[in-house]
Amino acid sequence: EVRIVAFPGADCCACCGTHVASSGQVGLVKLLSVIKFREGVRIEMLAGNRAIDWFSTVLEQNTRISQALSAKPHETAAAVERLQAQVYALQGRVTALENADFERKATEYAGKGNVLLIEGDMGADSVRKLADAVLEKCGGRCAVFAGVDGNYKYAIGEKDGDLRALVKELNATLSGRGGGKPNFAQGSAACTEAQIRTFFAER
Repeated sequence: EVRIVAFPGADCCACCGTHVASSGQVGLVKLLSVIKFREGVRIEMLAGNRAIDWFSTVLEQNTRISQALSAKPHETAAAVERLQAQVYALQGRVTALENADFERKATEYAGKGNVLLIEGDMGADSVRKLADAVLEKCGGRCAVFAGVDGNYKYAIGEKDGDLRALVKELNATLSGRGGGKPNFAQGSAACTEAQIRTFFAER
């Protein structure tokens, strides 16, 4: 059975859905979002038990956040904003300390020529920054590996050099994946520290 459902001045469409005797049978209706879409809007909504289940899930999540942040249920948003501000401030301090440490290491390797550094776990951006810092002062090629056996991130660079053949060989030998510019590349390698040291000792 097909019904033509009309909203005067708004819409008219053929409907093959379930029809109720009264709107009360639908139960709770919750509009989740109303987004402009082309010439109209796209509405996301839930009704009946699905809407109730959604509210229950949101309430449970908010209760857990409230308890974790020691905030009243109606103040969780403000508590999260304060926590984010603290995290951003700490990230800024960590970045400053990290940059200072990288500069210290770069000074330590000034004029040393080719340098290989194997560090503890770091983000890919930090690996790149350390390689850049040492590369500025070492006067040769700099390769930085950070992580643990089986899971390393790497960055390797050489001013005015062409590392494409070396990086291709590195990836093949050390089960790596990555690439970049001729004079600088980044990637990951599923190998051991011993394998890394052997590879660079031979080159």
